[in-house]
Amino acid sequence: MNLGFFTMPIHPLDKDWRKSLREDREAFILADKLGFTEGYVGEHSTDRAENITSCTVFIASLIDATKTIKLGTGTINMPNQHPAAVAANIAMLDHMLNGRFIFGISPGGLLSDAEAFGNLDADRNAMFLEAINAVLKIWQSEPPYNINEASQQLALQALANIEQVNNWIKETLIQRDNLVLQLKDFDFVLDIYPSDANFILVKTTDPKGIYNFLVEKGIIVRDRSKVDLCAGCLRITVGTPQENNTLIQTLQDFK
Repeated sequence: MNLGFFTMPIHPLDKDWRKSLREDREAFILADKLGFTEGYVGEHSTDRAENITSCTVFIASLIDATKTIKLGTGTINMPNQHPAAVAANIAMLDHMLNGRFIFGISPGGLLSDAEAFGNLDADRNAMFLEAINAVLKIWQSEPPYNINEASQQLALQALANIEQVNNWIKETLIQRDNLVLQLKDFDFVLDIYPSDANFILVKTTDPKGIYNFLVEKGIIVRDRSKVDLCAGCLRITVGTPQENNTLIQTLQDFK
């Protein structure tokens, strides 16, 4: 039979906080020595009795003090934290525990926490679902991450008018082809790779120099020259006709 345990934990209000934290750590260390397979700890930011404010920080303190027990968050209150921070911190903790970590999540149930984080009157169940979906999306994707609610709403609005979207696509393709033709005239452009997207990958003789020159002029491109198989390359996003003309005119001054 496998044994596991969960603790909020709860302590008397007048108990020294340092002693409480020390005893909580000792409980997990003892559970590990006794052969418990799992241990979970809660978190609350505003509860004096349940006074673990960060279960991830608490678990991190147990990494080298325990050997076999799996340690779990019980739970991360998702509406109270930014999903990008959760994704990064949990990924690091999972690696540090090397297979001994369990990711527990919830909408959070302590009203004083919700009030402190400004979501007392919000739909925290919906915030919970949105947050964990964002975390999973970050883990499954490569940057840049298009996960914010505003971007999602704009995308849904755009898709509601598919004819307009198709017109945008046609215009982008025209601008992309025009941009490719103009970039080919520059001596420092060695190659332009085929693209089906709204950006082009341009191989140049001096990617760093061109990148810095454009930044100084207020034009942002992406230096991909250190990425595998992209030596010398800049990634240039296709803009509006005016933006593309500004780019070409600016590059004419690069020496």
